[in-house]
Amino acid sequence: MIREQNGKGDNDFARIKNKKAEEMEERRRLMEKSVEKKRQLRQQHIERKETLEAEKLQRAETATDRKVRQLKRRQRLAEELARRKHIELQESLKSRKIKSASARGMSDEVFEKIQAEVMEKKTQDQQIQTSSPWDVSEDFELKQQQKKLSYQRDLQNQLIDNRRRLREKEEEKHRERKIMEEVGETLHEENSEAEKRKTEVATLLQAEKDAFLKARQFWKEKRREVLRQEHDEIARIIAKREALQKREAEGKIDTQAAKDIMLEKMMSKLMEEERKRVEREEICRELYLAEKEHERASEAIKEASRKKHTARELLQEMARTQMAVAERKAKERAIDAAFTKYLADEQKKQEEKERLKERTRREKVAQYGDELREIIEQNKMRRSKDTAQTKGEANVGHDEKCKIKCHSEPENLEKLTSQVVKNDLCV
Repeated sequence: MIREQNGKGDNDFARIKNKKAEEMEERRRLMEKSVEKKRQLRQQHIERKETLEAEKLQRAETATDRKVRQLKRRQRLAEELARRKHIELQESLKSRKIKSASARGMSDEVFEKIQAEVMEKKTQDQQIQTSSPWDVSEDFELKQQQKKLSYQRDLQNQLIDNRRRLREKEEEKHRERKIMEEVGETLHEENSEAEKRKTEVATLLQAEKDAFLKARQFWKEKRREVLRQEHDEIARIIAKREALQKREAEGKIDTQAAKDIMLEKMMSKLMEEERKRVEREEICRELYLAEKEHERASEAIKEASRKKHTARELLQEMARTQMAVAERKAKERAIDAAFTKYLADEQKKQEEKERLKERTRREKVAQYGDELREIIEQNKMRRSKDTAQTKGEANVGHDEKCKIKCHSEPENLEKLTSQVVKNDLCV
């Protein structure tokens, strides 16, 4: 009887032992499944992190390319501004050279004009020798007409220069307006690109936020499912354990109960550690996303401030260029006014000299006419005296003597006239 009871007890112990082994195997499979799920979640997290890093690298490359394009565009604009400034400086130097050359040319023309007038006066004096001294008024009117024509030509040249300067001013205004339009288009494009980048960053942040929320919701659901399964498993194990304890109450299997309690504590500890680890990973991910969002916002703010600074520098450069152009125009206008005043003063001086010379010449001609009349009167008086002295002579001798005197009198008159003309030319 005792032997049968011992055999029955051994069978029960073996059965319980097998059941415990099966339970341990089941727990091991569950733990492996949980570990596999955690490994899959970790792998998904790693893949997500790698994807985010790749997207970040791509955005950085895109931003770098955009910055390089912006720098190249700014460099092209700076080169274009420098080229246009160089062209404007060359045009201003060329215009100054042309003005100086025209001034020298005009001075040469004035000298040639004066020389031509001197030669013309000499020709007129030679004509006076063979013409009557009372034809001076016609020559004076001719000279006045020539002066009027010369003055009219000078006015026409000044009008042409003024029209040319107006055309140059219009062209310069057109160039400045074109530069301002290009700068405005560049600023508009940069602002559009900045707004587009802001929209893209906001879209990416929203997409990352949505993905993060979806992943967190998925993880929470999976976690709840795992916890529910573990809770059910634990409840089942506890129920089995209670049933086993009831069955083994008589056999007093305290060792197995202690092992179960220890195993339960270990399982609780492992579950708590896993929960804490998952919470730490979640917190680290949230901190990482918050830090990245802050960095993107800081970069966007820095980019906006840098663009504002660049736009301010471009506007200051345009203002300095306009001031330099205005100063150059003011200097050119002052030079033109001074040169015009100089020409007018020279014209007045030349006219005054010509009037003085003309008045002197008229006085000399009048004096010459008076002297000729005096000589003629003296010759008449001398002839009357000679006639009175030779009144008693024969008529033939008287006629011959009168002829000789009449022939000698024109010769003396011609000699006196040539001497007066030579003195006038010397003066």
